[in-house]
Amino acid sequence: MSCGKPGLVPFFTQTAKPVGGDGGSIAEGYFIVQDGKVFLCDADGTPSGDGYTIVHNELFTARQALRNRLAARRGTGPDHRPIVYPKLGLA
Repeated sequence: MSCGKPGLVPFFTQTAKPVGGDGGSIAEGYFIVQDGKVFLCDADGTPSGDGYTIVHNELFTARQALRNRLAARRGTGPDHRPIVYPKLGLA
């Protein structure tokens, strides 16, 4: 994958696994590496928040950071995704 700004890396991470008829979900993010840390960014390359110490590799760290950020926005609990009801064909 390539984007317009040098050093800006686009990536995707799975945020929910597919279950039954639900296809799961993914999130898109961007990151840069500066001073040995990973910084999540917007699509223009502007860093947001503090940098993350690299664990395993840069992509792994960026995915973990994005998942954690999204989980903090959702609040507590095992799953805050919409409930998907099966179609019963009664209507």
